[in-house]
Amino acid sequence: GDFYGMKFPYSRDQLVEMGPVWLTQAFHRSGVLPRSNAVMKIIDAKEFIGGGAGLKCTFTVEYKKDEPWLHKHLFAKLPHPPGGSDRYFVSCMWNHDRPEIIFNIFQQDFVPFRVPKFYFGDIAAATTNFVLITESLPWATAGQKDFKPGEIEPAYDKYMDWNLPDGGPMYYLACCRALGKMAAFHKKGLLHPTTNEMFPMPDVVFKVPGGLSGLDENSRKQNSAKADQLIRFMSETARAVMPQEVADPTWLAQWKEQCVDVLD
Repeated sequence: GDFYGMKFPYSRDQLVEMGPVWLTQAFHRSGVLPRSNAVMKIIDAKEFIGGGAGLKCTFTVEYKKDEPWLHKHLFAKLPHPPGGSDRYFVSCMWNHDRPEIIFNIFQQDFVPFRVPKFYFGDIAAATTNFVLITESLPWATAGQKDFKPGEIEPAYDKYMDWNLPDGGPMYYLACCRALGKMAAFHKKGLLHPTTNEMFPMPDVVFKVPGGLSGLDENSRKQNSAKADQLIRFMSETARAVMPQEVADPTWLAQWKEQCVDVLD
């Protein structure tokens, strides 16, 4: 790995095979486990699919000595298997994995809200393989409506806001407030001292540069085809659930004209 310099598993089977010995070494390296303690056993490692950024695995461990700050139920995030568009886009084109690893290694103790406790994480730039291990959160069961202080609501699926108790506004507001606090911490220099090096910002642009060439013809065709695909979805495939004014062909044609012009 690029950060801890040790081999790591990047699949559920490898995690089980490398077992308690590797977990002990990894947790010692990350500093979450004292040298006097060790992972003795891995129990019930289950891989599952959730979200789209990678595979997930939950597992339970036994320690040589239990401590109140050590979680027995752990969660691992793993990359998509090599090959296929999921691995290519998520790990290569979009580079989703490295910022998440960096955040968990360096930022979790600095952000102004609680995040799952980090146990180990690393990534190899040469292969895009990675592993992220945190505590496994005790989610409530699906359908539960009443909660006590400190309980965590069910893990709601993406793009299904109708499952949220209020349809979404309360939750989006909470997310935006948390992001605002983190942005304020950044501006006040309260995040990790090397945050700006970890997540470099582009230079400030005070005006739109002039004289820039537009897209090449092939890129224009690709953007036009993407717009056409969305138009077909809005006006045909999902027309029944779209507001009438949004699915209107005349409006969509105007939208496409403006969209491809902006993209150029």
